[in-house]
Amino acid sequence: MKRQDKEEQRKRQEKEENERRFYPIEAEYKKQLKEFNGNRDKAFRKCSFKYHPDKNPGNEVVATENQKKLLEIHERYVGKKTSYM
Repeated sequence: MKRQDKEEQRKRQEKEENERRFYPIEAEYKKQLKEFNGNRDKAFRKCSFKYHPDKNPGNEVVATENQKKLLEIHERYVGKKTSYM
């Protein structure tokens, strides 16, 4: 296999893995977007409360990771850097 082919395959695998990692949180974000008629800030706040470490006291590490993922998803939809955290 050529080096270029291996590189393309690795990038494709990373992309698929990234999509699987973000899917549940992104699905929740999309659901909130529909609920708030496309208002991204309200959808972000609603999801943010759900995944906040204070709301998940036994799982602070996982909740923090989910918060970071949610922020990345929100930035992707908004198209700019935000400073919520």
